[in-house]
Amino acid sequence: MDLEYFLYPLADELNKLDLKVPGVTVGDSTTTYTLYGYLISWPTDMPAGAKLLQMTGHGGKHPDRFWCFHGVWGGKHYYFPPTHPVSKVLLFALSGRRAPVRTAESIQASAAEVERSRELGMSSAAGTRLVQRSGVKGYSLSFAPSPAGRQKYPHLQYSWNLGPAAAPYDTMHLLLLSVVPFLWQLFSGQVLITGTADDYVLLPVDRTAIDKELERARDTASLSQARSLRNIDTRFRSYKAVDWMAFVLFL
Repeated sequence: MDLEYFLYPLADELNKLDLKVPGVTVGDSTTTYTLYGYLISWPTDMPAGAKLLQMTGHGGKHPDRFWCFHGVWGGKHYYFPPTHPVSKVLLFALSGRRAPVRTAESIQASAAEVERSRELGMSSAAGTRLVQRSGVKGYSLSFAPSPAGRQKYPHLQYSWNLGPAAAPYDTMHLLLLSVVPFLWQLFSGQVLITGTADDYVLLPVDRTAIDKELERARDTASLSQARSLRNIDTRFRSYKAVDWMAFVLFL
């Protein structure tokens, strides 16, 4: 079943809140007020956020919902070097010239282009190329609605104007499960930088200190969580996001 099928009742309620709700009392006050309610954020994990925006997500050629990064196919998945390995074209830079920023208008335009290709009966391959090029799969009720959606929910314009800013990336997937585990591989000497890891590897005494901190934390954590606060040298492969968060704090 299409995910957006389940969002229409929610959109109906939000449309009424954005319009106004008269006669509301606050606390013990005898005065009534007119309430306006606005949706300003969709807190989701990364896959759910991509589904809400109808975007290809982190596995696509243009995965980022804020910047138009261009991925390079590596045989099994896309990766994102600053310079294209074949053409040597600069793909993005941390300073100076940067990738274009996505906006509510640009996502709406990409969604309309993809939907128009379907209406015109273009081939599936041509439609797939459009989606890969833009990173947008089609109309999104919450971010880039169809003309019919705009007509049905006229008071949700405020939410649509927020664009991708209304669906920020979650820390769990972006940092704790994507970045920190690789930092541990660097700190533990599994990844070598310029032929040596001497400047990066934590000494055994440092790792032992972290283990002791983890052991002491068991007394302040729930039983289910305390079980996973274990020796990082031997058990790091089974660490979950909250374990990596504890590791960063103790480090």
